[in-house]
Amino acid sequence: MTRYQEILQFSQMYNKREKYLTNIESREKSLLERFQRAINSTTNTPKIYAGTDVYYNLNYTYGESYTWLLMNKHQQNNQALCNFIAVTFMNMFVSGVAEYEGYYGYSTSFNRQGYQLLMLMATHNVEMANFCYPGLKDNVANGVLTKSVLGLKASHVSPQRLGILGYGILASIHNEAFNWNTVQIPYDPLYTNFVKNILYSEDEVLISEGIHSLLDSHLTWSSRGLYLEEEAPSVGYDYSEYYSLLWPFEYQAIKNIRGQRGLTTPKITHPLCENLLATTEHRTDFSQWQAPEWFFPLMDRLIEIEPRIAEAKRFFK
Repeated sequence: MTRYQEILQFSQMYNKREKYLTNIESREKSLLERFQRAINSTTNTPKIYAGTDVYYNLNYTYGESYTWLLMNKHQQNNQALCNFIAVTFMNMFVSGVAEYEGYYGYSTSFNRQGYQLLMLMATHNVEMANFCYPGLKDNVANGVLTKSVLGLKASHVSPQRLGILGYGILASIHNEAFNWNTVQIPYDPLYTNFVKNILYSEDEVLISEGIHSLLDSHLTWSSRGLYLEEEAPSVGYDYSEYYSLLWPFEYQAIKNIRGQRGLTTPKITHPLCENLLATTEHRTDFSQWQAPEWFFPLMDRLIEIEPRIAEAKRFFK
């Protein structure tokens, strides 16, 4: 069995859990209740974590919902996609502008941040991703990211992949680059080399081979940790959102970023490029979006904690 067939089999098994994947309201309620308890708590944990906890967990829930409807019902549901992208953006933006004190770092892992940035780019929401950049860039410079990645086990951290790609592409929009050696974050050179030498290449062979290598790596490092401990994210299997293991989001993100510079991207022949997640044009239409009833009240509570969060409202008018 090829690696693609293994991941396909796992994904099909995972997506059969219809009752679980469609039980969204109860998870919204549970997370919002947890947010309220955290806000009312007297502990020293930054209150902003309570907000990113909601956004992060609903990112997974809404992502499951969107992909399940597409893959199982053949429905490209704008409401589901907008829900997914709204909480993805809010998680990344709030994570960037939050103040981190003492030993506190990000509550969302570096690789999952990279995944979320790439997903914003893949769904034609590059402006949202770019809006997060100043805060994220500052937190690379001031050590928050390093602290979050290394924690107390610097010698045991696996090479980073999705975080390197997402942050790297975002920096490239500004003709900037991160020096991962300087900030002591271990990385897979496949990803740094792609950003530095291939991302904006006009050589179709080079860009095709580069993207193909990224998609091969996507399959290699796709986690089946739900059933196999040896493929857990903690041991380097960075592609850990089970609902999107068959989604070539990095290819779609790269295509959209190159398109902004007037560059075309060749069609890639790869097993990941043959399913509905690959062939669908994932484009949000927020003019038709009905925000969940909790969305703006939660944002307003977080604005009381960190006023800069109000800037995010520009995307949801």
